[in-house]
This record gives sequence, C-alpha cells and structure tokens, in this order.
Amino acid sequence: MKINFLNLVRHKFLYFLLGLVFILLVYRDYITTYLFFDVNAPDLANFDGTAIKNELLRSNLDINVLLFNVGFYQSFLLPIIISLLGFNYVTLKTKFIKLSIGKNDCYFKFRKHLSWQLASLPVLLYLIIVGIVVIITMQAGTFQLSGKEHLLSETSVLRYFLNSDLILFIFSIILVCVAIFVNSLFLFKIIDVLQNPIKSAIDYLMFIWLGSIILYHFMPFYLVPMTTFMITSYGNLDIQTLLLPYCLYMCGYAILKKYEDEI
Repeated sequence: MKINFLNLVRHKFLYFLLGLVFILLVYRDYITTYLFFDVNAPDLANFDGTAIKNELLRSNLDINVLLFNVGFYQSFLLPIIISLLGFNYVTLKTKFIKLSIGKNDCYFKFRKHLSWQLASLPVLLYLIIVGIVVIITMQAGTFQLSGKEHLLSETSVLRYFLNSDLILFIFSIILVCVAIFVNSLFLFKIIDVLQNPIKSAIDYLMFIWLGSIILYHFMPFYLVPMTTFMITSYGNLDIQTLLLPYCLYMCGYAILKKYEDEI
C-alpha cells in the first residue's frame, strides 16, 4: 500500500496554525516593539524616538536572539505538534489493516514505513520555521552568529570538526531534528501498545513535560527527556552528554515492545 506524502498531512490547518503561532511567538518582541513603541512618548522628548525604535527593532531581529526564542518555545510547541501525529498514525494504520484484512508481515513493514514518514513531518515544519528566521535575518542584515563556541566542552573531540559558529549552528539544528524524530517514533510505539491516540498523547506529554519537571530535581540534566529538545540550551557538551538524554527512551521503548509482543 503506497501512501502519498501529502496525504499524511491531515488537519493541515491545525499544523499551519501551530506553525504560525510558533513564528509569532519567536517574533513577539519585534511585533510588540513595532506596534506599541511610542516614538513621541514624553520620556523621549530629548531623544530621537524613531532612531531608538529602529535600533530596538534591529536588535529584536538579531539571529542569536531569535534562535534563543526558537529554543525556548520549541519545548512547549514541538511536543504538542508531535502528539497530533498520533491521530494520523492510528487512522492510516487502521485503514491499512482493513485493506489487508488483518495484521500480517506486510502490516509491520507498512507500519515502520508509515512511522518514519510521519516522524519526518514535524522535522520538516521545524526546518521551515528555522529557514524563515534565517531568511528574514539575512534580509535584515542581522545574521551574525555568535556565542556558539560555548556549546561544546573544551575537551570534546567534536571541536575538531565543529570549529565555526555556522557549523555549530547547523549541528544544533540537526540535534533538534533528531530529537523530534525520536520523540515521534516513541509516541507511535506508545500508540501501538495502548491503541488509543488520545491516551497515548496524554501519556507522552506527561512523560516529556511532567516527568522532566520531576526528574530535573534529582537527576543530571542530560538524563532528562526534555533535554532532547533543549540540549542546545546547555553548554560544555560532549558526545556522552548528547547521547545520554535518550537512555530513558531506550528503556521505555524496550518496555513498550515487551508489552506489545504480549498483546
């Protein structure tokens, strides 16, 4: 059973709306400054209000500021976007079972193919959002990356390969894309066991949000699930700290796989 990639995108308006909300939040400071900064305010009587406003607007378009905003809001919006995929996953999987008259070897191959395709959708949405940010900053002349050298540990072997702000920027984007992909596959495995997209989405969000809030109190940050999304917000990273956030996912996946085999 072949599936057109565009057919995977159900509830297109909802994904568009969430993407739009994401972008508006990233540019919130710029928008509020543009709309509400009063160049004729009494406090600016002895200053050039227009020049000050323009400078503030330019600083709000700084690529480093915008990337910080992206990193902050992605921890809230990406899990929601991923959770919505569950409904697409269940619908298409159920449709295949009906067409193929039950579960068989083709079903499991289809399910793997489906999960990989669906997991790529939020990755694509994230890349579009980052791409929009990059294009706008290039047009505004504010694409000047800085501060990325603190991302990696001084002793990390990765420094030999990731030796510029631009390469580190691309690397950080790849890390988030991997996190989105892994989290999507993890959600699909929960659905395979629970067979309920709503309950699975709630369980996943409790794992990634509530579980992380609790674990942050007594575990190193690099062992907490949310760190998969937020890893680029930390510094002094090495290969070990980049991989460790996925330990709980591997344990959870193994447990879910065991329960699935028993169903």
